[in-house]
Amino acid sequence: MQEKRIDLCLIDKDDSILKDEEGNFKFDKQGLKELEVFNNELLEDGCEIKTHFVSIPKDFPIVIALELEGFVFEDVESFIDAE
Repeated sequence: MQEKRIDLCLIDKDDSILKDEEGNFKFDKQGLKELEVFNNELLEDGCEIKTHFVSIPKDFPIVIALELEGFVFEDVESFIDAE
């Protein structure tokens, strides 16, 4: 998923990723639409989904929280290490 975000985010003339003041990747309208389609396809492709409720830390970037809505990571450390 992170790889797809990198592919679709905005970059400057030097191919550096553009980020907002909170450090979140910036997307244009088309990139955000494509990311949403990608996320929905992941959910629809027969992934086993287990309900698990968590509290999101106050400093967690809302953009990432919204992208992860509906996903469950059983091995949180692998997810964090992938960043």
